[in-house]
Amino acid sequence: NDESILGLKNSLSLNDELLKYGEIVTTQTPGPDNVLMSNGYTAYCVNTIRDPPGVGARYSVQPTSIVYHSWNNKPVSNLVKLAIVYYADNPAFHDKISIGSGQNRYSSRLQHLIWYFAGYIDSGNYDNSVYLNELYNKDRNYLYSAYFDIFNRNKNGEMIPDHYTFRYNSTHNVTYDFVAFQSSSDYQNLLGYKKFYTTLPTSYEIQKNYSDGSIIIDN
Repeated sequence: NDESILGLKNSLSLNDELLKYGEIVTTQTPGPDNVLMSNGYTAYCVNTIRDPPGVGARYSVQPTSIVYHSWNNKPVSNLVKLAIVYYADNPAFHDKISIGSGQNRYSSRLQHLIWYFAGYIDSGNYDNSVYLNELYNKDRNYLYSAYFDIFNRNKNGEMIPDHYTFRYNSTHNVTYDFVAFQSSSDYQNLLGYKKFYTTLPTSYEIQKNYSDGSIIIDN
């Protein structure tokens, strides 16, 4: 079950304030991966051609539609959101491994997976031999299989909106709230998320929705 990998860690209340577009926030931890933002979102770098942020970097909150591939300018936000939904709660994807070269080569599997869609490979091309061969040779059991899993989900039309809710189990729904963080300097842009869990009504509760928008639960 694909949903079974989504753990209950870091759950947040729906009463928490969501970030507003245009709001200025700062990084609380350095990049590239698992960057904690000042309003509690967790973010990942999406531009390989820039440096990851340090602590205190300023960002503007934007919709995820601003996230484009670093080289071919194709929209890639759905690929990144799919990677987060299906792999952010898998502990193996928070292990750091060395792939590629440069200062970013030693990063979490999830960060590498995001970069493979947002910065390394043409997001519409299966056959980039340089990077896919590297994935197969260095991490075939995790990154290589995850790459094709996410690629095929996106290719088959699985879309993740910026505010995405689905049934987590018999008692709870889970909601992902996604935003982009646009750098006000020369740092990499980020894509971040918060998760919220809400309790489903029990079988003996009847939800009544009225035309004025009010909701009453009868037991």
